Amino acid sequence: MAMRVVLLLLLIAASQACVFEIRSAVFYPNGTQEISRDWLIVDFENSYGYDLFDVEFDEIAHVPVIKKGERVGIDPYRTIAPQTFPVTISAGTRVFADRSEIEYSVTNLGNSTEIEISFPTFSDLISCENCEISNDSIIFRKTLGKNETANFRLITNRAFSIPDARISFSYGKPFSLNFTANIPVSVVKGRSDRWIGFFNITNTIEQEIEVEAVAFADFQNGSRTELFNETFVLKKGENFSRYVEIESKNVPIFIFKISARVSDFCKLTILPAYEAEGRYIVGQALLKGFSYHPAFPLPAGLPPSVETPVLPTPLTTVPTPATTAKREEMISLEFRIPFKRVPKELVIPYFIAIFPSLFGLFVVTVFFPIRSRRGIVATRDQEKAARIFSPRFRVYCPPSSPISFGIVVEPDEDIILALMENGIPREYAEAISIAAKIKKPLIVEREDIARIALKFGIPVILYGKYL
Repeated sequence: MAMRVVLLLLLIAASQACVFEIRSAVFYPNGTQEISRDWLIVDFENSYGYDLFDVEFDEIAHVPVIKKGERVGIDPYRTIAPQTFPVTISAGTRVFADRSEIEYSVTNLGNSTEIEISFPTFSDLISCENCEISNDSIIFRKTLGKNETANFRLITNRAFSIPDARISFSYGKPFSLNFTANIPVSVVKGRSDRWIGFFNITNTIEQEIEVEAVAFADFQNGSRTELFNETFVLKKGENFSRYVEIESKNVPIFIFKISARVSDFCKLTILPAYEAEGRYIVGQALLKGFSYHPAFPLPAGLPPSVETPVLPTPLTTVPTPATTAKREEMISLEFRIPFKRVPKELVIPYFIAIFPSLFGLFVVTVFFPIRSRRGIVATRDQEKAARIFSPRFRVYCPPSSPISFGIVVEPDEDIILALMENGIPREYAEAISIAAKIKKPLIVEREDIARIALKFGIPVILYGKYL
């Protein structure tokens, strides 16, 4: 199966998560769980009411500019060490002469969350307790506080096979977010018997800001005098003012440099996922089913109340780490919505159309089996060309030259520096680095950039009038 990569459209409100941690999880009825992969995705909407600059999402991603109301989706390809969920699910079985009773115990060790477990109905089921049967599903749903446990019971035939179930839940916690904001800054120069400089900063935004302020006086002879260098905090509505006098025969030029940094938090939402047919279904984990088939019938005349304990045996075995790592190369993402707050992915079919009339002569230097790649890398200069692909293809872009509908990917700085030393502009160096990193074709209009990308083994779409 070819690797399948799908565009993520995380449909959430601005007040909700801006970073998602996704853990591929399988739960087993003996109370254990396996996390095969743990990774991060950024989906952020600027609801601050002003432009943000040098935005840092902790240490996982950086965006130069996010305009007011703009939404950015970043797949930094950041995989972290797997961590288990603070949820345990265990099953105990009692076998009677005429039935079996399987009691599930669900314990939440984390913050309060709603947990839903859904089994498909199966032929051995007789009834259930503390759960409901609806639309061919057996559903247990309960909001559990920290360190709270709840139970439900399945009553089945004496011999039974319980299919795999789906578990839905989510956890949230603060995530570090910091950025630079534009605030009013003024410098007033005057003269009496001395040159006078009046420097002022006003915090007009809602957040507290950490300010580094440096002032200089430059003179025509090339000398420079530092007037002050201070670091301080301004709360909403507060001012910073400095009055400086200089005695000089030469006319000074006052320079005022500031960095107004906001340290804030957004919400990190931790979601489970499970693998199914080459995809990750995000928002749900897998609870393995198990079965019981007695080897011998009970002796005749045994009363129905006599029970026999049975340990759960999963229907399928746990995949080995080597097998799991190999299959991850063929996995894409799909979002289901067990609750309204969980995002959903829009699955886009494989299709591409090229319209040469929009760009004059369209020259394909290396045309590749793009059907299996379904993604391109482009800079802002190629935004019009990239828009042709965007309805059906994922468009990746570098941080220094983002595209309004693109997905920003962090490039490899070592490759960037090496390319820039050879005269490649930074935005193209980042684009080449990203294309090599995520193994996607690059769309460019410059032949020299195309030739360098080809040397990296990167498929290239070269457009423009070259004949």
